[in-house]
Amino acid sequence: MPNLLAQLTPFDYLLIGITVGTLLALNGPWLRRSPLWSVTITPLASIIGSGFLVVAPLLRDIAGPLAAAAMLLIVVLAWLIGAVVRYNIAHAEPLLATPQSAPLVARIDRIASFALSFAYVISVAFYVSLLAAYLLEPAGLKNDWSARALTTAILVTIGLVGFFRGLHGLEWLEKFTVALKLAVIAALLLGLAVFDAGHPFVFPAPNDDINTLEKWRMLAGTLLVVQGFETVRYMGGAYPAALRIRGMKLAQQISGTIYVGFIASITPLLVHLQPGVVDETALIDLTRYVAYSMPAILIVGAVMAQFSAAIADTAGAGGLVLEESGGRIRQRLTYPVVIALAVVLVWNANIFEIITYASQAFAGYYFLQAVIAWRVAGRRGERLRGIGFAAMATLLLAVTLFARPVG
Repeated sequence: MPNLLAQLTPFDYLLIGITVGTLLALNGPWLRRSPLWSVTITPLASIIGSGFLVVAPLLRDIAGPLAAAAMLLIVVLAWLIGAVVRYNIAHAEPLLATPQSAPLVARIDRIASFALSFAYVISVAFYVSLLAAYLLEPAGLKNDWSARALTTAILVTIGLVGFFRGLHGLEWLEKFTVALKLAVIAALLLGLAVFDAGHPFVFPAPNDDINTLEKWRMLAGTLLVVQGFETVRYMGGAYPAALRIRGMKLAQQISGTIYVGFIASITPLLVHLQPGVVDETALIDLTRYVAYSMPAILIVGAVMAQFSAAIADTAGAGGLVLEESGGRIRQRLTYPVVIALAVVLVWNANIFEIITYASQAFAGYYFLQAVIAWRVAGRRGERLRGIGFAAMATLLLAVTLFARPVG
């Protein structure tokens, strides 16, 4: 331990101080008691999940020196899709409360919910599997059995908290883990800014082994990196529509700023990546150039990112079942079911293969949400909005069919 501390520089202590200070600020009572922050936490936790770990090396291959511009394009597209979901919260939900008044909209929504429930179960299993890998790898204990056993233990914990304490119990876990994740990101962005200021800004070259069409398919697949804002759509049992819409906007604004700022500041370090190699540990290796303490800080953030994203999707799945059952199934009863299905998946399937299907299910869900918005806009006589929603549905159908998903 003394040898490790001796290698820390004043800059390392500054980064550690920024992490701790940001964590304390985000866990202050004024923020934890805010209803807006409570509803923002779930989509924010889901958006900044595993995608944060893989998006930099992925965009290095796709866009090279234009990586930040490509990230901005994805963030803008995600905002537009979020506008579709927000429109449905405001105008489709009242129709769905009486399905007989809009039977086609109700049927489309039922199909969308099925696709989303499938994606949520797989996402929860995927997030927690990555979390277990990050915990076991530094200790040299990683193998298939230990990873699955630890994944199961964490999943069961989430399920028990959801069952005994309900949605707000899960939110309590989310608030701490998201706060810690954001604290780590604050330290990372500061470290990268200092590194960029002291080094020549070198732009990486794109991967020429990937053809242009494939790069566009991969870029379309990165849309799933910023997935998660739709979770507020299924929190109607706990929060009113207006608050959920504000929470989604805030979550997308915070996450979008983080993603674009992160990619812009890490661009000079992407030259150290091997082209064609995209994995969740690449980001940790890159931060060694920033500061001695940064990999350890980032590992903590990575673990929290997976944990909070898993909680967010578990909460989203519970809200979805509550809505689809018309309130007949209590929300807290759905959490153990989601977790049980995720555990079965962990022990019987390769998560990295199945995540491809989950990615396509998310894209398909957004397509169906755009179709619903188009139908509702037509009922309301909003012709221009209807044309916009139809165009978005067409684009999302293309993403669903042709995108190369991000796993």
